[in-house]
Amino acid sequence: VNVDADTPLLWFIRDTLEMTGTKFGCGMGLCGACTVHLNGQAVRSCITPVSAVEGQQITTIEGLSDGESLHPVQSAWVKHNVPQCGYCQPGQIMSASALLAGNSNPSDDDIDV
Repeated sequence: VNVDADTPLLWFIRDTLEMTGTKFGCGMGLCGACTVHLNGQAVRSCITPVSAVEGQQITTIEGLSDGESLHPVQSAWVKHNVPQCGYCQPGQIMSASALLAGNSNPSDDDIDV
């Protein structure tokens, strides 16, 4: 890609690829609004430089579902009326789906990490 190596992945996703589902929140990796999957693991894209992800698998909220079929976490979000304003929802869904992919029955402590 033709961007500076230290460009945050978030801005590459939003500005270069024009995929706006991943949101900017705090810019310090604390709030989670910018969460994407990097090789299946949840990472904060606002503090991850594009140089750190070369050749790796990146999944954004846009790629979480399988065509018209929602991911199970997205389906649960809808079924249980979780969304409020929706701004933080993509990051929360990405965090939850990464956790559940590696641990289908997480404890409260697992969730708090």
